[in-house]
Amino acid sequence: MLWVIGAIVLVGLIVWTCFAPRLVGLIVASFACISLVGSALPLMLPGSIVSNLIWVGVTLPLAWMLLMFWCYADASRWRPLIGMISLCVVAGIALLMLEPGI
Repeated sequence: MLWVIGAIVLVGLIVWTCFAPRLVGLIVASFACISLVGSALPLMLPGSIVSNLIWVGVTLPLAWMLLMFWCYADASRWRPLIGMISLCVVAGIALLMLEPGI
């Protein structure tokens, strides 16, 4: 039953993306992008994970605001959404391939 709800949400998200790509980029893609990058970045940066987590925790809210600004500042409707989705894919691949150095 849970897969039915997930399929309905996915179809709704796809339809919503076709009608309002900037709004989807602002609400969904920017949060997903910053979450995945925030998870992968401490593992990819050199140094201890504790200091990396502090720096990532300080800079990610600023980066999230820049991504949301990019959604409306760019003249193209699809460029920010495609950029954030590709950044999500790269961060997801990095999370799958990296081992935590704890």
